[in-house]
Amino acid sequence: MPNEALQVGQHSVELVRSARRKRISLEITATGIKLRSPMRTSLRVLREFAHSKEAWLDKHHRSLPEALPSLQLNDGLALNVFEQNIVIRYDYSRGGKATVDRELAEIVIPLGRNSDPKTAAKAKLLVALKDHAATEMEQRARVIAEQMDVAPKKVVAKDYKRRWGSCDRHSNLSFNWRLVFAPTTVTDYVIVHELAHIKVFNHSPAFWRKVAAHYPEHKLAKQWLNKHGAELYRLSLR
Repeated sequence: MPNEALQVGQHSVELVRSARRKRISLEITATGIKLRSPMRTSLRVLREFAHSKEAWLDKHHRSLPEALPSLQLNDGLALNVFEQNIVIRYDYSRGGKATVDRELAEIVIPLGRNSDPKTAAKAKLLVALKDHAATEMEQRARVIAEQMDVAPKKVVAKDYKRRWGSCDRHSNLSFNWRLVFAPTTVTDYVIVHELAHIKVFNHSPAFWRKVAAHYPEHKLAKQWLNKHGAELYRLSLR
């Protein structure tokens, strides 16, 4: 079910309620304006809060870059994957799984005689990129975890729409597979952020101190995600 929305002047504001949240906050992200609040906050209170920030929205929302056009998957498309230029290659001579080859700087998508190659190519590329993200992110997470003196259990990649990573109470980590398109400085921040939750399972000052201790540039990385995060969704595989 989609979240509720408010219209504040020229701005559409998405309401995001959470049982864990203690206060109301407004933020401009790459995917839109979010008004986050405790679960039971009344619509009247949220509307008043949002309208009190209209001037702030007018000032700061204009500074966001215009949305870039979506990327269309095709043979020969070049993608930046973990800061390496990788070219998509279609192979109609065989079937099987798509593979990411970092040495050859290509992703080969076997299509054989598929009656719907466009749909098949999307499905196979999605699996390949998710698998590649899981492998690379897990390797990096294990290295950083040792530096932070924490021990994550499972590390997986998922197809998230509204988050970059997650840590559950059992120390299982999951990351948005689209981080393969982000700079490594940003993926490292997301990894540190989720690993910090193993010790501090909230976003208190103590949590942010732990993040800063292991990643002093975390604010810059977060700003990058807010400004450029939507660009990681330019390639539609659905």
